[in-house]
Amino acid sequence: ERSDICQVPPAGVIGEALLALVLAPAFLEKFGGDHIAETRRNYRAYLKTSGPRGTRASGPTVEYDDA
Repeated sequence: ERSDICQVPPAGVIGEALLALVLAPAFLEKFGGDHIAETRRNYRAYLKTSGPRGTRASGPTVEYDDA
């Protein structure tokens, strides 16, 4: 008797968990603090300073002279 099974759905769950394990330390390195409220505050402040995707962020710019 033939039994076709697909391993993609279980692999997706494992991939999601591994991605979370990799991203969590990077997130904490960038935004971390002594407690969760500080981490949350740092993350929200970052979101306020970064613009929507695909647009230039406002702030100081550097112009280069080709001379």
